[in-house]
Amino acid sequence: MERLLQWAILNSATEGEDAPNRPSTTPAAPRRDLDPAVIDHILGKDDSVRMREAFATIQDPTIDLDTKESAFEDLELLVGQIDNANNLVPLGLWESLLTLLRDPEPVIRSNAAWICGTAIQNNPTGQAHFQQIDGLASIMPLLQDAASQLAQFPGTAAESTSATEDQRAREITEVQSKALFCISAYIRQFSPGLQDFIGRHGLTRLQAALRDNPNGPGAYKLRRRIYFLLFSLAQVPEYQPAFNQRLVKEGYVDLLADQIANLLAHSEETDTLVNALQLLVGLHAEANPAVANEQQQPPEGTPGLAEYGVPQVTPTSTPVVVLPQLADTLRKYPGLVEVIRTLQGSTSDRDLVPEETWKVVSSAMAQL
Repeated sequence: MERLLQWAILNSATEGEDAPNRPSTTPAAPRRDLDPAVIDHILGKDDSVRMREAFATIQDPTIDLDTKESAFEDLELLVGQIDNANNLVPLGLWESLLTLLRDPEPVIRSNAAWICGTAIQNNPTGQAHFQQIDGLASIMPLLQDAASQLAQFPGTAAESTSATEDQRAREITEVQSKALFCISAYIRQFSPGLQDFIGRHGLTRLQAALRDNPNGPGAYKLRRRIYFLLFSLAQVPEYQPAFNQRLVKEGYVDLLADQIANLLAHSEETDTLVNALQLLVGLHAEANPAVANEQQQPPEGTPGLAEYGVPQVTPTSTPVVVLPQLADTLRKYPGLVEVIRTLQGSTSDRDLVPEETWKVVSSAMAQL
């Protein structure tokens, strides 16, 4: 039986396989490593390789704009993962990215700002590195209006005779929107970023963006995003009351009152109207006098907004709207009063305003 088993094993050995106790008479075939291209096809390229390839495509002057935009889309998906975003540093790609923010082509500038914002959004490590490389200095010029950007970035394709005035304005508005996205990603939940932004007269730049080209292509989207950002920042307890005080000092009460009077005329700006109205009400809030004495200055050396002319305190209660001050603002702007009265007569529009905000506005209106 044992002999039969050994015979079966010997005779079932496959070609090229060493059978037990039988010397091979044929040399083994040499090993052939897989082609790296085959491995990439099976497993996919490493993300760092894909990021480098995307940058190479974007920076290649012989490649058309559509292909470059596709490369930007791929890159945005990649840096949306925090590990990949942080790998921009060891890969040495941040310098290239900041260079793209100065490209003559507005589409390249807007996409580069988009990538910057995606890489640092909800990423404290990325925000800190963006501050370290002075990234905001390259982003701020992108908030300028069309005329200023065309002067600062000459040679853009948008200046060609084939581009209409609307096309130029739309492209620049998109650049502004993506720059705003990057700024938002930088200053949200990162107080050094907010200090950096204010120190570079960022709030003044936002005012200019709100006033420039009010009815141009895409202007309402930009306006909505600016008001949403400001309103969101005004809700961050760590930034209060310093941030709201700074907005008042920068003249935002007058700006809001003036613009709210015009927003109701545009149905697509309802969200903007609500954010602007909430922000306006919030700017008339002060610390509750009953607990004002409990508020203390932060320890010496604590980073804040004091260096920009706004003292920082640590709020201990929800600020209270000073109704007489809000009523005075309403008296100053009859157009604003008309908007509120229109909202009072429209249930559908009024329901968009949060109940607490509406109660405050109604109380102020009652004092007129």
